[in-house]
Amino acid sequence: MKNTNVQIIKPEVSRRDALRLLGMGGLALGGLSALSPNTLGQSATTPAETTGHYRVKIGDFELFVIYEGTITFPIQAYGINVPVARIGQLLTDNFLAAGATVSQPINCLVIKTPQGNVLVDAGTGGKAGVADGGRLIGNLAAIGIKPSDINYVIMTHLHPDHIGGLFEGGAATFSNQLIFKYAEHVITKREWDTIDNPSPGAQARPAAIQPFFTTVLQSAKAALTNKIRFVQAGDQIIPGIEIISTPGHTAGHISVRISSGNQELIHLVDSVTHHVLGFAQDLRLLFDEDAPTAAATRAKILDRVATDRSLVMGYHFPWPGLAHIRKIATGYEWVPTAWDWAAQTK
Repeated sequence: MKNTNVQIIKPEVSRRDALRLLGMGGLALGGLSALSPNTLGQSATTPAETTGHYRVKIGDFELFVIYEGTITFPIQAYGINVPVARIGQLLTDNFLAAGATVSQPINCLVIKTPQGNVLVDAGTGGKAGVADGGRLIGNLAAIGIKPSDINYVIMTHLHPDHIGGLFEGGAATFSNQLIFKYAEHVITKREWDTIDNPSPGAQARPAAIQPFFTTVLQSAKAALTNKIRFVQAGDQIIPGIEIISTPGHTAGHISVRISSGNQELIHLVDSVTHHVLGFAQDLRLLFDEDAPTAAATRAKILDRVATDRSLVMGYHFPWPGLAHIRKIATGYEWVPTAWDWAAQTK
């Protein structure tokens, strides 16, 4: 794989100007509708239904990556401070299509432990026109897990593609009724507080998608107030499942360390959002609410997992999202794990 990190270049457009393009004129993204919820449902090649779950063992824990769907964003959203050509070149150099949009999978995670079943994020739920989302429940059923079997839900942050699947409702609606009604839901207080006190970065989202975010957050507030447990860095949900603070993408964003015996997996979640573009140091992602903090967090967590040679998972990495991270001269690169067919047949 070619190196995806280059020296930092001077931004050619400010965040304010970029958001004006995204949220008002939309010229760089092919119009305002490019960031509407309907566009998020544009379909990409998806795993076959028979591969909607992928099994991996970490010590005594049995983990399943669960395919929830695909989400699509305009290409400019992956680098609002650089020309589209820069993003396209990175994709082309890594044998990826460089079109008007970028599609990525949504990889939820279930951890089966002696203390109970833990779900890390719940995907979109197929809400608000995300047509290729909403497969979590069906793919859980394929491994014999019902919503009532989930004992803990870790909400890594409050973006719609991570919490939309927590709530009952059709493709265009959210309700205040929880799907995993018997589970303890956990989140950081810093993240929860952003519902009523959003960060400046959150307030600067393009106007076209702001109502979608607001609807999801209000559903979360109505359904979960007084029903959640606040956690912080170092806390263990149960023995072997530890919270890692990784702010920047959102104020209270967290990653998760899963360890058993002498094995571990670090779920990066959205601290690294793309297996190529997420490693390019000069790109500024639209949905990173605090870009400088996100960049510092990314450097820290990548150094940790590369040094420790940890198995990692990315919420939007290519299916099934598992990889190692290798340090190179210009930064880091993604090294996907080999498909373990034997593990899928046990």
